[in-house]
Amino acid sequence: MRTRKAATLIEVIVVIVTLAVLMGLVIGSVQKVRLAASVMRLKNQTRQLSLAVLSVESDHGRLPAHFNMTTGASLVGFMLPKLDYPANTPYATVPIPAFMSKTDPSYNFYPTRIDGTPGDSSFALNYLIFLLDNSSTQVTDGRSHTVMLSERYARCGPIANIVLSVAALFSKTPSGAISPITGYTARPITFADLHFDDVLPVYDPSSRTSLPSTPGLTFQVAPRPDACDPRILQASTRSGLVVAMMDGSVRTISPSISPAVYWSSLTPDRGEAVSLD
Repeated sequence: MRTRKAATLIEVIVVIVTLAVLMGLVIGSVQKVRLAASVMRLKNQTRQLSLAVLSVESDHGRLPAHFNMTTGASLVGFMLPKLDYPANTPYATVPIPAFMSKTDPSYNFYPTRIDGTPGDSSFALNYLIFLLDNSSTQVTDGRSHTVMLSERYARCGPIANIVLSVAALFSKTPSGAISPITGYTARPITFADLHFDDVLPVYDPSSRTSLPSTPGLTFQVAPRPDACDPRILQASTRSGLVVAMMDGSVRTISPSISPAVYWSSLTPDRGEAVSLD
């Protein structure tokens, strides 16, 4: 009678290692597919917002202003009807899903919003374009070369006072719930904003390009929300910064872009001869 030969320890280890490698490949592929789907969803959302802006211009003959002195409406207020929301939606106190990206990690990191902050948005518009009631015809650097809006973190910045933050974490609201930390910086729904401490493009006549007011900076790539710099934009994935151009097209800016090309793409009318392609 022949005895059955059992698997050796080495054979078992080989099988286990092989299975682990296969599982790693499968998990890696699944993660890549999920990331691609997330980026595609982000791009579609960015495109919808850009089309809302262009639709406002089509109806009124002008781009929506950052703040209309006559009506008191803000950029968000102009865009809401184009996104199928009532014009009187209380966006200063209620997050608007159209402006919230699922790739933005800051909502989970900072689970409550600062009351009265209409800039609580995963997207921001270029203040240099929407400062006044301008027409897109005034974007003389080229509509396909000028950034209209961009993704960013909605809730951005370090916890300023760790003692107060820890105290807030363990304090209770009137309903008895634990009060979460809210230590991020309140920001408007704009970037490159002259009225805040944003990094701005500064035109350099010698190179005929714009450079950042803080040398070397462009945008952050997938930082932790508490390591987020509220003065600049944030890419929510490592593939790059998703932006919409003034012609409504959507593209991804590479993390390796030079500061001169990046900041020149934000200015609408300074004559810089640069392209993001």
